[in-house]
Parts: sequence; structure tokens; C-alpha cells
Amino acid sequence: MLSFIIIGKNEGWKLSLCLEKVFETIRYNKLTNYEVIYVDSQSTDDTLERVKKFEKIKFVSLTGDCNPAIARNVGAEIAKGDVLFFLDGDMELIPESFHLFYSEGSGISYPFMSGNFDNYFYNDNWEYQHKDNGYSMAEDKYTSHVGGLFFILKAYWQMVGGMDNRFRKGQDVDLALMLAKENILLYRKKEILVHHHMIPYLDRRRKWEMLLSGMNMYGRSLLYRKHGFEKNNIKLIVSREYSLIAFLLSIFLSLVLGQVLALLAYVSVIAYRAYKGKGALLDNIAYFVLKDIITIMGVFLFFPKRKYNRSYEILP
Repeated sequence: MLSFIIIGKNEGWKLSLCLEKVFETIRYNKLTNYEVIYVDSQSTDDTLERVKKFEKIKFVSLTGDCNPAIARNVGAEIAKGDVLFFLDGDMELIPESFHLFYSEGSGISYPFMSGNFDNYFYNDNWEYQHKDNGYSMAEDKYTSHVGGLFFILKAYWQMVGGMDNRFRKGQDVDLALMLAKENILLYRKKEILVHHHMIPYLDRRRKWEMLLSGMNMYGRSLLYRKHGFEKNNIKLIVSREYSLIAFLLSIFLSLVLGQVLALLAYVSVIAYRAYKGKGALLDNIAYFVLKDIITIMGVFLFFPKRKYNRSYEILP
């Protein structure tokens, strides 16, 4: 049995599109043994009315603490399927691609797998801007990194205890790193499985809201401290934290050599990173510098609570 587990909060038209494509995918691929679960994190918009337009959906409303990790854990907890398929409420499934990942006769071809996607970017008013390919892939590959879209055998999910409820961001990456410790890597196919509708992470308003809310410490500081010097964690840090690495090296060299000029290396890296990012150069410089500082401080000073109120109700 396949369990579709969708999570979201105030997704609006994106959730309607997501659910339409889920059921279109079910019909197109002639699935008969499935269930669709939507876990909502206390939406304040018309989410309930949108979901009610579809039959055969189990609507789960979180009544306690909310974050994506808790939502996915609750979805997995009530799921009856042997295979769990997670996707976010802003993702639009491509029915014609689905058979490359799952078939009712043979299940999934690998116990932990995902696909490619393309991003449809919008501004703050949800006016379409442009799109790009999420992962530029010429061939399938194994990786220790995953986003909000993946299939997993429920037995493997249970083996690592699901997601860590502390993570408000980066919970998917944490799951992949936990599985990698068990020698289970994500198998990512090159084919596009979903269209992802989103506001860019480096949108001026979004990036500053996430940084100043402390969200960065959940997705980076906590992640790096938890997994420390594990091989796959080091690979992750090297691949996405080159300015942070430059910052630490510059501080080290300036202390050893007694030369403040060593910090110029970090200034150069930050200037390059800010130039590559979209938006005003000085705004990007300030953002990346503060982000690196907060990430380092968080590794040593950020300790979120471990116990959460994971309560929910299943609405008729």
C-alpha cells in the first residue's frame, strides 16, 4: 500500500493544485491500493474548504506544536501504507513521470528515493517570475541530501525513529544523514517528478524573515552540531558553506599570523557570493555575513527543547 503524505500551512491555490495532481496521478497510473493524508499546521486561510472538495482524503489537523518534522511524523504515524510518499502542499505532481518511481505491482525500486523537480518562482504577491531546474542532473545518483519530496519504506522510517521534532528547518536533510549513517543513501532519479511553486529562498523579505526569526539555527547550526564530523555531514558543509569555511579560516590565520589582512580572503568570498545572489549587493553582503556569524554562534549556544506536544485530530 502507498501512503501519500502531504503537509502544508496556508498554501491556498497551491494546495488545490497539489491535490488535483495527486488524484490525477492516481487515476493515470491506475492505483487502487493507496491512501491520501493531508497534515495541516494550523492554517488560518480556506485550507479546510479546499480539502473538502476532494473525496478520500484523511484531513489531520495539528493541535499542539507545529513544524514540518512534527507534521511528517504524525502523517507517518497514522499511515497504513508500507511505502510512504512525502510531498509538500506547494508541489504539483507530474502523473506521466510517476511510474518511473512507483508501480503498484513492484512498489519502489529503491527503499529511499526521490526525483528531480523544477522550481516556479513567484514574488511576494504570488505573481509568476521565472523557473529553473532544481537539480541539474544528467544521470541518476546516490546522495545523502533530500528535500521535501521522497519515497521511503515505512520500515526504514521507523528504523531511525522518523524525523527529529526539534527541526523547524532542515528536517529532511537530518533524516537523510541519519539514514546515511545506516548506509542507506537517497537514490535520486534525474527525471522531473514535480513542479515546485515557491518564493525564492533569497527573496529579500523571505531571507531576512527566516534569518531574524532564528530559523537558520534549526536548519544549519543544530544540523552541524548533531552530525559533527560524520563523513556525509562534512560533504554537506563543504558543498554549501564555502563562505562559512572561509570565515573560520580567515579568523584562524589572522590569529596565528597576527595579520588582520587575512580577513580579506573572507571579504572576497562574501563579495563573490553576494554578487552571484539576486538582489542588492550590500543587502546580500550584510545577509551572508550575519548568516555565517549566527550559524557559528548557534552551534555552541542554540539548544532547542526536546519534548514537544505532538497532538492532532482527524477531521471528518
